[in-house]
Amino acid sequence: MTQYHNLRFASTQVTLKSIPTLHFSQYKESKFKAKDPSEFIILDPESFTSESFKYIVGKAHIAQLRRMLKSTRISMELREKTLMEILDLPKFNPVVAWSLYCSLGTKNFKKLYKLFILVVNCKNIEILQEMIRLKEFDPSVNNNAAIRHATCAGYYDIVKLLVADPRTDPSADNNAVIRYACTYGHVNIVKLLLQDPRVSPSADNNAALRYASRNGFTEIVDLLLRDKRSDPSSDNNSSIRDAAKNSHIGVVKLLIADPRTNPAADSNSAIRDAAKNGNVEIVKLLLGVPAVDPAANNNFAIRMASRNGHYDVVKALLEDPRVDAAGDNNSAIIYACCSGHFDIVKLLVSVDRVDPSASNNICLIDACQKGFLEIAKFLLEDPRVDPAAESNGAIRGAARNGHLEVVKLLLSDGRVSPEAEDNSAIKMASFNGHYDVVQLLLTLESCNPGADRNAAIRLACHNGHHRVVELLLSHPSVNPADDNNASIKEAARNGHFKVVEILLADSRVNPAVESNYPFRYACSQGHVEIVKLLSKDSRIDPSADVNSGIVHASRNGYYKVVEYLMADERIDPSFENNQALVEAAGRGKLNVVKCLLKDRRVVDFGLTEAFNVANDNGFMETASAIKQYM
Repeated sequence: MTQYHNLRFASTQVTLKSIPTLHFSQYKESKFKAKDPSEFIILDPESFTSESFKYIVGKAHIAQLRRMLKSTRISMELREKTLMEILDLPKFNPVVAWSLYCSLGTKNFKKLYKLFILVVNCKNIEILQEMIRLKEFDPSVNNNAAIRHATCAGYYDIVKLLVADPRTDPSADNNAVIRYACTYGHVNIVKLLLQDPRVSPSADNNAALRYASRNGFTEIVDLLLRDKRSDPSSDNNSSIRDAAKNSHIGVVKLLIADPRTNPAADSNSAIRDAAKNGNVEIVKLLLGVPAVDPAANNNFAIRMASRNGHYDVVKALLEDPRVDAAGDNNSAIIYACCSGHFDIVKLLVSVDRVDPSASNNICLIDACQKGFLEIAKFLLEDPRVDPAAESNGAIRGAARNGHLEVVKLLLSDGRVSPEAEDNSAIKMASFNGHYDVVQLLLTLESCNPGADRNAAIRLACHNGHHRVVELLLSHPSVNPADDNNASIKEAARNGHFKVVEILLADSRVNPAVESNYPFRYACSQGHVEIVKLLSKDSRIDPSADVNSGIVHASRNGYYKVVEYLMADERIDPSFENNQALVEAAGRGKLNVVKCLLKDRRVVDFGLTEAFNVANDNGFMETASAIKQYM
């Protein structure tokens, strides 16, 4: 029995004779507020059963558990079984598990090792220390996994114990232990390991230094750099590249001070990543290194800093004469405009080389499209900028995305033509339901909302923007019946009830177009309210196109539509050899099949084909429902 197993709680200062002894049922019902009442009450040994044992284990009543484990009433088989069960739980009490293990007659290293790993994760150092001292514990198993786990968890005392054990090899698995210590920032463990001649900090291409640099552990990086076995230039100087990328300025300073480090490696990725991520101090630090070129990769640094809104970085880079703010066809200002970084836009425009009209005025087009009003105003003040570029792309993009104030701004410029691209502005505003923009454009004489076969109202109907539809119908040039009544066809097919209702009130609209297309598609898509609305219109024939309305609704399983249509005397559900029933049966639409079978015309016509297709397709419940009527 180990020392830990025999520990007594300090709070247990009374003799066993003064502690009440209770039967199991009484023990469970005891009202002690203590987390572990077994310090104040005792379970009657006569109640030592598998049931009470599992209860005590589950509740983690440690004092009572130890009493039970001293009893022969608790078999070794039960102890071992219980131990294995709790080791597989996502959460477990390490004291309970350790007490169980220590009580076993035969020690099992596999159980011990599994318990060791779990206790490491629970951070119970007292138990870990006892485990390591057991003669059956072998720390070198699984390629010295014990020290690796302890290192990852940062248990210095445990690592120290393991390193002192001659069976432990801290350099196992290509010096994984020091790599883990450096990765997780356990500086004391790193110091300990560096004192061991078996440990190589340069293993795995100097992974220890690379990981410490990447994660910003300055003290560890300093330790490793003082060890001449470490090489900061390994892996193409990834140490400084990763440190700069992750904004670890302390590490960057240390690495720059080491003559072996090349901060310009990998096409100056250190300064490129630092600029991209907005670390101005690291950028300034690197700019002070003659070997570093801030204009590398076609001025990537200033382009990415501009895109990501890092004003101070852009400003610092502009102070370096090697940086070309207009590089890559003025990408820096284009990115800044596209991302809405007004302060950077102003800063870049102040540079003579920068042209805000580059790439056919994409700066203004992007700013307007994304609704950056202040940037748009600023750019329009520059005589080089043309708001009519790209077929008036600026107003088309602003209208499409509903940026009313930007649209107003552009319309105040005489160069802008809102009717460009066959009135694309009002068409796209209608398509996306931007009521205020459509309303504004309709006030313009140059704008024709009926252009492109009345595309504006067709697109609004397609997406169900009923307020825009009403607005467009108020304009004399808009014809909702254009393109063979496409507006009501789109609205009915897509389930936009309010739009269909509005269109039906317009005498120009023919809802019976193309053999009652709107009605048929409303049926096929299951839009029952639209089906009801259309069927009440005298122009609609619900049996049109060989009763295709009920056939399509049946095929797609729209029970409510079928039920409604069955009540209409104009519809024959048995038409075309019971096609509606056959379609529903073949797809296993049981509710629809039952609904159709309520009509005598369907039953009288014959059910063999419907039964066969349901049976052949494996819809046995549907086939059974049909068979009842055969």
